[in-house]
Amino acid sequence: MDVSIVIVNWNSRKFLVNCVRSIRRFPPSVPYELIVIDSGSFDGAETALSAEYPEAVFIQSPVNLGFGRANNLAAQHATGDWLLLLNPDTVVQRGSIDTLCCAANGLPDAGIVGPLLLNANGSVQGTCVRAFPTLVNQTLESNLLRRCWPRSRLWGMRPLIDQVSTPTAVDAISGACAMIRRDLFQRLAGFSDEYFMYSEDLDLCYRVTQEGLRCYYVPGAVVVHYGGASTSQSPISEFSTVMMLESRSRYFARTCSAAHARRFRAAIFVSSIVRLTVLVLLAPFYLLGGRGAQISVAVSKWMAKLRWSVGLAPCTQGDRGVTC
Repeated sequence: MDVSIVIVNWNSRKFLVNCVRSIRRFPPSVPYELIVIDSGSFDGAETALSAEYPEAVFIQSPVNLGFGRANNLAAQHATGDWLLLLNPDTVVQRGSIDTLCCAANGLPDAGIVGPLLLNANGSVQGTCVRAFPTLVNQTLESNLLRRCWPRSRLWGMRPLIDQVSTPTAVDAISGACAMIRRDLFQRLAGFSDEYFMYSEDLDLCYRVTQEGLRCYYVPGAVVVHYGGASTSQSPISEFSTVMMLESRSRYFARTCSAAHARRFRAAIFVSSIVRLTVLVLLAPFYLLGGRGAQISVAVSKWMAKLRWSVGLAPCTQGDRGVTC
């Protein structure tokens, strides 16, 4: 077996069906297997999968393990030389899996490779390549700054802006679609179970580079990623905001130090105060322009960040998931 395609499902049955259909339509030319794990959602994925792809391996977890732990469990059942870790809310395009395989096998220092990710409307998804998190780029994170200085090393997006046509080494690729050699994944003990969701892909890419290997963006492989299909179903918008911050804090603690994680929390506190002050000053103009809902969402997001920074929005991770 050359490729084991691993998909983690959580309340994404309809997306999963479309994903599997795309694999059926554009399968790799090499032998492959499909492994799907449902992470405690019990949303009918097993029945839907058996109708679309009866020979697939299906694993039912009784609890929500989180993205990383669920991938790790599914990968234990894999037999392929390469693991293709694929989100259920993706649709592979013609030749995309073969292109990833060719790049992975043809680049001697490749540790993990990822494709060009497109949004549903066909636009490029900026998260397909990223810089490793730093206190500076996390504090200055802003769509406005990205638009003004898209080629800055802060964001790591230059290959997308330059529209490179060949595999290009980058800091990190997205976990929405990533191909990694199975023995390397095992040697690294897979995704760290310290993350429930978010940042586990950045952490994995970082550890790949610590092995002396590189992460490659492969623009010739194209995958549509609907993005946030599972998270968007949560009625609590604060959850994603807090989980992102919590995961970044854990990333800094793991890759730098506990002190660095504390500095990150302090930086978010200062950033939140500044952003909220600016939003309050701009509120009258937004209201006059009929954009009250937009500023309300922004204020809610930065208030959630402020509460997290002072320890008022903690998250605890247990066997049955995360509570915030």
